[in-house]
Amino acid sequence: MDLKVRVSTILMWLIAITAIINFKCFHLGYGPSRETMLYVVIIGALFCFLCCRSELGEMKHCMPFAYMIPFVVAVCFVVIFVYTLYAFPGQSARNTLNVGYIYLAVFLVYPIGCYLLKTDNPDAIFKLMNIIALIWYVLVLAQKILYESGGMILLSDLASDGDFGIRNGAIRISLYIYGNVMLIYNFYRLYTQRSQRKVWSLIMVVLGFYELLMIQQTRMYTIIVTLCVLLTVLFDENTKGKFIKKLVIFIAVILLYSQTGAVSNMFNSFSESGDYGGSTTARLYAMEYYWNYFLEHPLCGMGFVSDGYYYSTVHGSLGTAYQSDVGFIGQLSRLGIFIIPIYVVPVLRMCQITFKLWRRRAEDWELYFCLLIYVIGTSISLIMLTVNNIMLYPILIMLYEYKLYKEKNDFEIESDNQSYDLDM
Repeated sequence: MDLKVRVSTILMWLIAITAIINFKCFHLGYGPSRETMLYVVIIGALFCFLCCRSELGEMKHCMPFAYMIPFVVAVCFVVIFVYTLYAFPGQSARNTLNVGYIYLAVFLVYPIGCYLLKTDNPDAIFKLMNIIALIWYVLVLAQKILYESGGMILLSDLASDGDFGIRNGAIRISLYIYGNVMLIYNFYRLYTQRSQRKVWSLIMVVLGFYELLMIQQTRMYTIIVTLCVLLTVLFDENTKGKFIKKLVIFIAVILLYSQTGAVSNMFNSFSESGDYGGSTTARLYAMEYYWNYFLEHPLCGMGFVSDGYYYSTVHGSLGTAYQSDVGFIGQLSRLGIFIIPIYVVPVLRMCQITFKLWRRRAEDWELYFCLLIYVIGTSISLIMLTVNNIMLYPILIMLYEYKLYKEKNDFEIESDNQSYDLDM
Protein backbone atom coordinates (compact mmCIF):
# COMPACT_ATOMS: atom_id res chain seq x y z
CA MET A 1 0.00 0.00 0.00
CA ASP A 2 2.82 2.41 0.85
CA LEU A 3 4.54 1.64 -2.45
CA LYS A 4 1.34 2.38 -4.36
CA VAL A 5 1.01 5.77 -2.70
CA ARG A 6 4.63 6.65 -3.37
CA VAL A 7 4.45 5.64 -7.02
CA SER A 8 1.22 7.52 -7.66
CA THR A 9 2.64 10.61 -5.96
CA ILE A 10 5.78 10.45 -8.10
CA LEU A 11 3.63 10.10 -11.21
CA MET A 12 1.57 13.16 -10.31
CA TRP A 13 4.73 15.18 -9.63
CA LEU A 14 6.13 14.16 -13.01
CA ILE A 15 2.92 15.29 -14.71
CA ALA A 16 2.85 18.56 -12.75
CA ILE A 17 6.52 19.37 -13.36
CA THR A 18 6.12 18.73 -17.10
CA ALA A 19 3.07 21.00 -17.24
CA ILE A 20 4.76 23.82 -15.33
CA ILE A 21 7.98 23.65 -17.37
CA ASN A 22 6.00 23.69 -20.61
CA PHE A 23 4.17 26.75 -19.23
CA LYS A 24 7.60 28.40 -18.83
CA CYS A 25 7.15 28.35 -15.05
CA PHE A 26 4.26 30.81 -15.39
CA HIS A 27 6.33 33.15 -17.58
CA LEU A 28 7.94 34.74 -14.55
CA GLY A 29 11.42 34.55 -16.08
CA TYR A 30 12.70 31.85 -13.73
CA GLY A 31 13.22 28.12 -14.08
CA PRO A 32 14.45 25.74 -16.80
CA SER A 33 13.86 26.22 -20.50
CA ARG A 34 10.96 24.53 -22.26
CA GLU A 35 13.29 22.02 -23.88
CA THR A 36 13.80 20.51 -20.41
CA MET A 37 10.23 19.24 -20.69
CA LEU A 38 11.46 16.56 -23.10
CA TYR A 39 13.81 15.09 -20.48
CA VAL A 40 11.08 15.04 -17.83
CA VAL A 41 8.71 13.29 -20.25
CA ILE A 42 11.36 10.68 -21.07
CA ILE A 43 12.09 10.15 -17.37
CA GLY A 44 8.37 9.77 -16.73
CA ALA A 45 7.95 7.16 -19.47
CA LEU A 46 11.01 5.19 -18.29
CA PHE A 47 9.75 5.33 -14.71
CA CYS A 48 6.45 3.80 -15.85
CA PHE A 49 8.15 0.97 -17.72
CA LEU A 50 10.32 0.22 -14.68
CA CYS A 51 7.84 0.67 -11.82
CA CYS A 52 4.35 0.38 -13.31
CA ARG A 53 4.52 -2.78 -15.39
CA SER A 54 1.15 -4.12 -14.27
CA GLU A 55 -0.55 -0.81 -15.12
CA LEU A 56 1.18 -0.67 -18.50
CA GLY A 57 0.07 -4.24 -19.16
CA GLU A 58 -3.51 -3.27 -18.34
CA MET A 59 -3.22 -0.22 -20.56
CA LYS A 60 -1.88 -2.29 -23.44
CA HIS A 61 -4.73 -4.79 -23.10
CA CYS A 62 -7.66 -2.47 -22.28
CA MET A 63 -6.57 0.85 -23.82
CA PRO A 64 -4.46 -0.21 -26.82
CA PHE A 65 -4.87 3.10 -28.65
CA ALA A 66 -3.41 5.10 -25.76
CA TYR A 67 -0.62 2.56 -25.36
CA MET A 68 0.38 2.61 -29.04
CA ILE A 69 -0.03 6.28 -30.02
CA PRO A 70 3.34 7.37 -28.51
CA PHE A 71 5.15 4.71 -30.58
CA VAL A 72 3.29 5.83 -33.72
CA VAL A 73 4.19 9.47 -33.11
CA ALA A 74 7.80 8.48 -32.36
CA VAL A 75 8.12 6.69 -35.73
CA CYS A 76 6.65 9.72 -37.52
CA PHE A 77 8.98 11.97 -35.55
CA VAL A 78 12.08 10.03 -36.61
CA VAL A 79 11.07 10.07 -40.29
CA ILE A 80 10.41 13.83 -40.25
CA PHE A 81 13.58 14.46 -38.23
CA VAL A 82 15.77 12.61 -40.76
CA TYR A 83 13.99 14.30 -43.68
CA THR A 84 14.62 17.74 -42.14
CA LEU A 85 18.35 17.08 -41.76
CA TYR A 86 18.47 16.01 -45.42
CA ALA A 87 16.31 18.82 -46.84
CA PHE A 88 17.77 21.62 -44.70
CA PRO A 89 21.47 20.87 -44.12
CA GLY A 90 22.13 24.38 -42.83
CA GLN A 91 20.79 23.54 -39.39
CA SER A 92 22.15 21.02 -36.90
CA ALA A 93 20.45 18.02 -35.35
CA ARG A 94 20.21 20.00 -32.11
CA ASN A 95 18.37 22.84 -33.84
CA THR A 96 16.04 20.33 -35.47
CA LEU A 97 15.30 18.70 -32.12
CA ASN A 98 14.57 22.09 -30.54
CA VAL A 99 11.80 22.62 -33.10
CA GLY A 100 10.27 19.15 -33.10
CA TYR A 101 10.62 17.98 -29.49
CA ILE A 102 7.13 19.18 -28.53
CA TYR A 103 5.45 16.28 -30.37
CA LEU A 104 7.17 13.80 -28.05
CA ALA A 105 5.08 15.22 -25.21
CA VAL A 106 2.62 12.49 -26.23
CA PHE A 107 4.74 10.09 -24.13
CA LEU A 108 3.17 11.74 -21.11
CA VAL A 109 0.19 9.44 -21.68
CA TYR A 110 2.14 6.75 -19.81
CA PRO A 111 2.51 8.64 -16.49
CA ILE A 112 -1.06 9.92 -16.80
CA GLY A 113 -2.42 6.48 -17.67
CA CYS A 114 -0.52 4.72 -14.90
CA TYR A 115 -1.64 7.34 -12.39
CA LEU A 116 -5.29 6.90 -13.41
CA LEU A 117 -5.07 3.10 -13.23
CA LYS A 118 -3.47 3.27 -9.80
CA THR A 119 -5.82 5.85 -8.29
CA ASP A 120 -8.98 5.72 -10.41
CA ASN A 121 -9.11 9.49 -9.98
CA PRO A 122 -9.38 11.45 -13.25
CA ASP A 123 -10.62 14.43 -11.24
CA ALA A 124 -7.05 14.79 -9.94
CA ILE A 125 -5.87 15.64 -13.47
CA PHE A 126 -8.57 18.28 -13.80
CA LYS A 127 -7.68 19.54 -10.33
CA LEU A 128 -4.03 19.93 -11.33
CA MET A 129 -5.02 21.96 -14.39
CA ASN A 130 -7.40 23.97 -12.21
CA ILE A 131 -4.60 24.87 -9.80
CA ILE A 132 -2.39 25.99 -12.70
CA ALA A 133 -5.33 27.96 -14.14
CA LEU A 134 -5.99 29.68 -10.81
CA ILE A 135 -2.34 30.68 -10.41
CA TRP A 136 -2.34 32.04 -13.97
CA TYR A 137 -5.61 33.94 -13.46
CA VAL A 138 -4.12 35.65 -10.40
CA LEU A 139 -0.82 36.44 -12.15
CA VAL A 140 -2.58 37.82 -15.23
CA LEU A 141 -4.86 40.00 -13.12
CA ALA A 142 -1.89 41.20 -11.04
CA GLN A 143 0.04 41.99 -14.24
CA LYS A 144 -2.87 44.03 -15.58
CA ILE A 145 -3.12 46.07 -12.37
CA LEU A 146 0.65 46.59 -12.04
CA TYR A 147 1.13 47.56 -15.69
CA GLU A 148 -1.79 49.98 -15.84
CA SER A 149 -0.86 51.59 -12.54
CA GLY A 150 2.84 52.06 -13.15
CA GLY A 151 4.07 50.06 -16.15
CA MET A 152 5.66 47.27 -14.10
CA ILE A 153 6.35 44.02 -15.99
CA LEU A 154 5.78 40.97 -13.79
CA LEU A 155 5.52 38.29 -16.49
CA SER A 156 8.86 39.05 -18.10
CA ASP A 157 8.90 36.03 -20.40
CA LEU A 158 5.74 37.25 -22.12
CA ALA A 159 7.46 40.51 -23.02
CA SER A 160 10.57 38.75 -24.32
CA ASP A 161 8.47 36.30 -26.38
CA GLY A 162 6.35 39.05 -27.93
CA ASP A 163 3.17 37.77 -26.24
CA PHE A 164 2.67 40.99 -24.27
CA GLY A 165 0.44 43.36 -26.22
CA ILE A 166 -2.16 46.11 -26.16
CA ARG A 167 -5.60 45.80 -27.76
CA ASN A 168 -8.64 48.08 -27.47
CA GLY A 169 -6.66 50.32 -25.13
CA ALA A 170 -6.01 47.53 -22.60
CA ILE A 171 -3.26 45.05 -21.83
CA ARG A 172 -3.65 41.75 -23.69
CA ILE A 173 -2.40 38.41 -22.31
CA SER A 174 -3.39 34.90 -23.36
CA LEU A 175 -4.98 32.53 -20.85
CA TYR A 176 -3.51 29.59 -22.80
CA ILE A 177 -5.01 26.10 -22.50
CA TYR A 178 -5.35 26.09 -18.73
CA GLY A 179 -7.32 29.31 -18.44
CA ASN A 180 -9.58 28.52 -21.40
CA VAL A 181 -10.20 24.81 -20.92
CA MET A 182 -10.73 25.13 -17.19
CA LEU A 183 -13.26 27.90 -17.74
CA ILE A 184 -15.30 25.35 -19.68
CA TYR A 185 -14.74 22.72 -16.98
CA ASN A 186 -15.60 25.00 -14.06
CA PHE A 187 -18.73 26.35 -15.71
CA TYR A 188 -19.85 22.78 -16.39
CA ARG A 189 -19.25 21.77 -12.77
CA LEU A 190 -20.99 24.87 -11.46
CA TYR A 191 -23.98 24.66 -13.80
CA THR A 192 -24.57 20.94 -13.32
CA GLN A 193 -23.93 21.26 -9.56
CA ARG A 194 -21.39 18.44 -9.65
CA SER A 195 -18.82 20.45 -7.76
CA GLN A 196 -18.36 20.02 -4.02
CA ARG A 197 -16.64 23.41 -3.93
CA LYS A 198 -19.21 25.61 -5.65
CA VAL A 199 -17.70 28.83 -4.28
CA TRP A 200 -14.33 28.06 -5.86
CA SER A 201 -16.03 27.05 -9.12
CA LEU A 202 -17.92 30.35 -9.10
CA ILE A 203 -14.73 32.32 -8.44
CA MET A 204 -12.96 30.50 -11.28
CA VAL A 205 -15.86 31.15 -13.67
CA VAL A 206 -16.05 34.86 -12.80
CA LEU A 207 -12.27 35.30 -13.08
CA GLY A 208 -12.17 33.27 -16.26
CA PHE A 209 -14.91 35.18 -18.04
CA TYR A 210 -13.51 38.54 -17.02
CA GLU A 211 -10.05 37.69 -18.30
CA LEU A 212 -11.43 35.96 -21.41
CA LEU A 213 -13.23 39.14 -22.50
CA MET A 214 -11.18 41.96 -21.00
CA ILE A 215 -7.60 40.68 -20.97
CA GLN A 216 -7.14 37.77 -23.38
CA GLN A 217 -9.26 39.27 -26.22
CA THR A 218 -8.52 36.39 -28.59
CA ARG A 219 -11.25 35.93 -31.18
CA MET A 220 -11.15 32.18 -31.55
CA TYR A 221 -10.91 31.44 -27.83
CA THR A 222 -13.83 33.79 -27.13
CA ILE A 223 -16.02 32.12 -29.76
CA ILE A 224 -15.18 28.53 -28.84
CA VAL A 225 -15.30 28.92 -25.05
CA THR A 226 -18.62 30.76 -25.29
CA LEU A 227 -20.01 28.08 -27.59
CA CYS A 228 -18.98 25.34 -25.13
CA VAL A 229 -20.60 27.22 -22.25
CA LEU A 230 -23.86 27.62 -24.17
CA LEU A 231 -23.81 23.96 -25.22
CA THR A 232 -23.49 22.99 -21.55
CA VAL A 233 -26.69 24.94 -20.88
CA LEU A 234 -28.51 23.50 -23.91
CA PHE A 235 -27.61 19.90 -23.07
CA ASP A 236 -29.33 20.13 -19.69
CA GLU A 237 -32.75 18.47 -19.65
CA ASN A 238 -35.73 20.75 -20.13
CA THR A 239 -38.05 21.40 -17.22
CA LYS A 240 -39.97 24.57 -16.40
CA GLY A 241 -37.47 25.62 -13.75
CA LYS A 242 -34.43 24.78 -15.89
CA PHE A 243 -35.90 26.57 -18.91
CA ILE A 244 -36.03 29.79 -16.87
CA LYS A 245 -32.47 29.12 -15.68
CA LYS A 246 -31.32 28.68 -19.28
CA LEU A 247 -33.09 31.86 -20.37
CA VAL A 248 -31.45 33.86 -17.59
CA ILE A 249 -27.98 32.57 -18.54
CA PHE A 250 -28.48 33.34 -22.23
CA ILE A 251 -29.66 36.88 -21.43
CA ALA A 252 -26.73 37.33 -19.03
CA VAL A 253 -24.24 36.25 -21.71
CA ILE A 254 -25.79 38.61 -24.28
CA LEU A 255 -25.71 41.54 -21.83
CA LEU A 256 -22.16 40.72 -20.73
CA TYR A 257 -20.84 40.63 -24.27
CA SER A 258 -22.76 43.72 -25.40
CA GLN A 259 -21.82 45.84 -22.37
CA THR A 260 -18.12 44.95 -22.60
CA GLY A 261 -18.05 45.62 -26.33
CA ALA A 262 -16.66 42.13 -26.95
CA VAL A 263 -18.86 41.44 -29.97
CA SER A 264 -18.16 44.72 -31.79
CA ASN A 265 -14.46 44.47 -31.01
CA MET A 266 -14.40 40.92 -32.34
CA PHE A 267 -16.06 41.83 -35.65
CA ASN A 268 -13.76 44.82 -35.94
CA SER A 269 -10.72 42.60 -35.44
CA PHE A 270 -11.86 40.23 -38.21
CA SER A 271 -12.22 43.04 -40.76
CA GLU A 272 -9.21 43.70 -42.97
CA SER A 273 -10.08 47.40 -42.83
CA GLY A 274 -10.53 47.40 -39.05
CA ASP A 275 -8.14 48.54 -36.35
CA TYR A 276 -6.45 45.13 -36.35
CA GLY A 277 -6.86 44.33 -40.04
CA GLY A 278 -3.15 43.61 -40.33
CA SER A 279 -3.60 40.50 -38.19
CA THR A 280 -6.38 39.21 -40.45
CA THR A 281 -4.37 39.99 -43.58
CA ALA A 282 -1.34 38.16 -42.19
CA ARG A 283 -3.44 35.09 -41.39
CA LEU A 284 -4.98 35.01 -44.86
CA TYR A 285 -1.50 35.18 -46.35
CA ALA A 286 -0.28 32.47 -43.97
CA MET A 287 -3.13 30.14 -44.93
CA GLU A 288 -2.37 30.57 -48.61
CA TYR A 289 1.39 30.18 -48.16
CA TYR A 290 1.27 27.09 -45.92
CA TRP A 291 -1.40 25.37 -48.01
CA ASN A 292 0.65 25.85 -51.18
CA TYR A 293 3.78 24.66 -49.39
CA PHE A 294 1.98 21.47 -48.38
CA LEU A 295 0.80 20.88 -51.95
CA GLU A 296 4.41 21.20 -53.12
CA HIS A 297 5.81 19.02 -50.29
CA PRO A 298 2.96 16.66 -49.28
CA LEU A 299 5.06 13.89 -47.73
CA CYS A 300 6.90 15.63 -44.87
CA GLY A 301 6.06 19.28 -45.41
CA MET A 302 8.85 21.58 -44.26
CA GLY A 303 9.60 19.29 -41.30
CA PHE A 304 11.24 20.68 -38.19
CA VAL A 305 12.97 23.54 -39.96
CA SER A 306 14.17 26.40 -37.76
CA ASP A 307 13.39 30.00 -38.62
CA GLY A 308 16.78 30.90 -37.20
CA TYR A 309 18.33 29.37 -40.33
CA TYR A 310 15.52 29.35 -42.90
CA TYR A 311 13.34 32.30 -41.96
CA SER A 312 11.69 32.78 -45.36
CA THR A 313 10.83 29.08 -45.55
CA VAL A 314 9.06 29.16 -42.19
CA HIS A 315 7.42 32.59 -42.47
CA GLY A 316 7.06 33.09 -46.22
CA SER A 317 8.55 35.73 -48.48
CA LEU A 318 6.64 38.48 -46.65
CA GLY A 319 7.90 37.24 -43.27
CA THR A 320 4.42 37.54 -41.72
CA ALA A 321 3.24 33.91 -41.83
CA TYR A 322 3.24 31.99 -38.54
CA GLN A 323 2.21 28.35 -38.28
CA SER A 324 0.77 28.90 -34.80
CA ASP A 325 -1.71 31.43 -36.24
CA VAL A 326 -3.40 29.11 -38.73
CA GLY A 327 -3.78 25.90 -36.75
CA PHE A 328 -4.30 22.79 -38.82
CA ILE A 329 -3.02 24.27 -42.09
CA GLY A 330 0.13 25.46 -40.34
CA GLN A 331 0.76 22.01 -38.89
CA LEU A 332 -0.06 20.44 -42.25
CA SER A 333 2.74 22.45 -43.84
CA ARG A 334 5.12 21.25 -41.10
CA LEU A 335 4.17 17.57 -40.82
CA GLY A 336 2.82 16.78 -44.30
CA ILE A 337 0.69 13.66 -44.49
CA PHE A 338 2.13 12.53 -41.14
CA ILE A 339 -0.40 14.86 -39.54
CA ILE A 340 -2.93 12.07 -40.13
CA PRO A 341 -1.48 9.58 -37.60
CA ILE A 342 -0.17 12.33 -35.32
CA TYR A 343 -3.32 14.44 -35.05
CA VAL A 344 -6.26 13.46 -37.28
CA VAL A 345 -6.54 9.88 -36.02
CA PRO A 346 -6.42 10.84 -32.29
CA VAL A 347 -9.11 13.50 -32.83
CA LEU A 348 -11.29 11.03 -34.74
CA ARG A 349 -10.79 8.61 -31.86
CA MET A 350 -12.04 11.31 -29.45
CA CYS A 351 -15.08 11.74 -31.70
CA GLN A 352 -15.75 8.00 -31.59
CA ILE A 353 -15.45 7.87 -27.80
CA THR A 354 -17.70 10.91 -27.39
CA PHE A 355 -20.36 9.29 -29.56
CA LYS A 356 -20.23 6.14 -27.43
CA LEU A 357 -20.50 8.18 -24.23
CA TRP A 358 -23.49 10.06 -25.67
CA ARG A 359 -25.27 6.87 -26.67
CA ARG A 360 -24.93 5.47 -23.17
CA ARG A 361 -25.69 8.84 -21.58
CA ALA A 362 -22.59 8.28 -19.47
CA GLU A 363 -21.90 10.59 -16.56
CA ASP A 364 -20.21 13.80 -17.71
CA TRP A 365 -20.69 12.97 -21.40
CA GLU A 366 -21.63 16.63 -21.92
CA LEU A 367 -18.23 17.74 -20.60
CA TYR A 368 -16.38 15.43 -22.97
CA PHE A 369 -18.56 16.64 -25.85
CA CYS A 370 -17.69 20.27 -25.05
CA LEU A 371 -13.98 19.44 -24.77
CA LEU A 372 -14.20 17.81 -28.21
CA ILE A 373 -15.86 20.94 -29.61
CA TYR A 374 -13.00 22.94 -28.09
CA VAL A 375 -10.39 20.72 -29.77
CA ILE A 376 -12.08 20.84 -33.18
CA GLY A 377 -12.86 24.56 -32.98
CA THR A 378 -9.39 25.61 -31.93
CA SER A 379 -7.85 23.47 -34.67
CA ILE A 380 -8.71 26.31 -37.03
CA SER A 381 -6.07 28.61 -35.56
CA LEU A 382 -5.02 27.59 -32.02
CA ILE A 383 -4.40 23.89 -32.52
CA MET A 384 -3.09 21.94 -29.53
CA LEU A 385 0.06 20.84 -31.41
CA THR A 386 1.79 24.18 -30.81
CA VAL A 387 4.34 24.63 -28.04
CA ASN A 388 1.92 26.67 -25.89
CA ASN A 389 -0.88 24.10 -26.17
CA ILE A 390 0.88 20.74 -26.49
CA MET A 391 0.19 19.65 -22.90
CA LEU A 392 -3.50 19.32 -23.75
CA TYR A 393 -2.67 16.65 -26.35
CA PRO A 394 -1.55 13.77 -24.06
CA ILE A 395 -3.92 14.83 -21.27
CA LEU A 396 -7.03 14.62 -23.45
CA ILE A 397 -5.93 11.42 -25.21
CA MET A 398 -5.60 9.68 -21.86
CA LEU A 399 -8.72 11.18 -20.25
CA TYR A 400 -10.90 10.07 -23.17
CA GLU A 401 -9.41 6.59 -23.30
CA TYR A 402 -9.75 6.12 -19.54
CA LYS A 403 -13.34 7.37 -19.58
CA LEU A 404 -14.25 4.79 -22.22
CA TYR A 405 -12.37 2.09 -20.31
CA LYS A 406 -14.34 2.84 -17.13
CA GLU A 407 -17.64 2.89 -19.01
CA LYS A 408 -16.92 -0.52 -20.50
CA ASN A 409 -16.08 -1.88 -17.05
CA ASP A 410 -19.26 -0.44 -15.55
CA PHE A 411 -21.31 -1.89 -18.41
CA GLU A 412 -19.79 -5.35 -17.90
CA ILE A 413 -20.50 -5.16 -14.15
CA GLU A 414 -24.10 -4.14 -14.82
CA SER A 415 -24.49 -7.00 -17.30
CA ASP A 416 -23.07 -9.51 -14.80
CA ASN A 417 -25.39 -8.25 -12.06
CA GLN A 418 -28.42 -8.54 -14.32
CA SER A 419 -27.47 -12.08 -15.28
CA TYR A 420 -27.08 -12.97 -11.62
CA ASP A 421 -30.49 -11.54 -10.79
CA LEU A 422 -32.11 -13.60 -13.54
CA ASP A 423 -30.45 -16.75 -12.25
CA MET A 424 -31.82 -16.06 -8.80
